[in-house]
Amino acid sequence: MHPLLDLSRRPVVGHRGNAAHAPENTIESFRQAVALGVDALELDVHLSGDGHVVVIHDPTLDRTTDGSGRVGRMSLAEIRQADAGARFTRDHGLTWPYRGQGITVPTLDEVLSAFPDTPLLIELKTGAGSDATRALIERHRAEERCVVASFDWRATEAFRGTRILRGASRRDTARLLWRAAARFPPASVDFDV
Repeated sequence: MHPLLDLSRRPVVGHRGNAAHAPENTIESFRQAVALGVDALELDVHLSGDGHVVVIHDPTLDRTTDGSGRVGRMSLAEIRQADAGARFTRDHGLTWPYRGQGITVPTLDEVLSAFPDTPLLIELKTGAGSDATRALIERHRAEERCVVASFDWRATEAFRGTRILRGASRRDTARLLWRAAARFPPASVDFDV
C-alpha cells in the first residue's frame, strides 16, 4: 500500500519541510522535518529556464532568497547564486540564523537523492516541468512513494496511466462537490488521491 494512503493512521506531513524553523523548501528544512519524525515531505516545484526541476514555492526568487527574478527565465546556475537562507528569520528580523550558510534552492533530483525512503507530496506549480518531474521520479524509482498534485489539472496529465499517484485538482474537487450537492450517484473520478 502507498505510504500516504494508509487511512488507519494520520500521517504527519512536513509542509515545505520544517518551514517554521528553517528556510522553506530547502534540504536543511527537509532534514529537520525528517529528524522530527514526519511521515512525508510536501514540496513545490518549478522548471528553471534551462530545464531543471527546482524546489521553490513562488515563481520568483524574491520572497525566499536574496535573489530576484522569475525562476522560469533563469538558469540553474543563476538560481544557485541566490542565498535561500538570507530572508529566513524566526524572530521578526532580530536574527538571520541561515544567512550566508550556503543554503541554496535545491533541485528535485537532489531531494529525491537526499531522502530516498521518504514519501513526497510534490505540488507542480505550473504545467511546465511535468514531464521532467515524471522522468526524475521514475529515474529514482520513487513512483511508490510520490504523489503529484496541482491546482491546474493539466499539470498532472503527464502522470496519467503511470504508477505515480495524482491528487485531485481544483477542477476535480469542484466537480465532486457539485455532484455531491446535486445528489448525483458516485461517479468514477480521474485522480488517485
